[in-house]
Amino acid sequence: MPGVSWNRDGELLDLWQLTSIAGALAIDISRNETPLATDSPLWLVENQGLLDDTSWVPEGLHGSVLYYQGQVSERLIEWLCEKKRSPRILMFPDYDGVGLENYARLRKALGDDVELWLMPDWTTKLERYGNSEVWRNNLKYVANAEASLNLDQEPDEVLELIAALKLSGKALEQEAVFLVATDS
Repeated sequence: MPGVSWNRDGELLDLWQLTSIAGALAIDISRNETPLATDSPLWLVENQGLLDDTSWVPEGLHGSVLYYQGQVSERLIEWLCEKKRSPRILMFPDYDGVGLENYARLRKALGDDVELWLMPDWTTKLERYGNSEVWRNNLKYVANAEASLNLDQEPDEVLELIAALKLSGKALEQEAVFLVATDS
């Protein structure tokens, strides 16, 4: 997004310029000592294939998008912990057991720097588009997440999401961000 840069030992890398040339930018996280950091938010988004279109990002929020598939790797968590890479990490997973467990792992490692991003109108979307089978298949991950999270320290909106998922017995795929929930 315009205006986002990463700092590498005093050298600024203009993310917008670099990605407009190549379409994407890869960062080597194989070594902890990689000096890259940004003063902009870092979005961790599951499922690049479907969410490569970032039109879902609310106006006014910007930053870098790092895609991951399924489980957030321990290597990525180590890399994020080695140095403060970003002042704010917004995680946008599927709202299911795996997504909650990944969020819990990141919160445990990085604390309050990690936020679970909730799509607009998620409660209505959960009711209409939620998936019971996905929820049932992920119950062990939900239990792991709840055991790992310090629920007294979690933001109210995260507790509300967990309660709504459990009460409905449904998971919500993040692709629902593109669906417009109406009252009709």
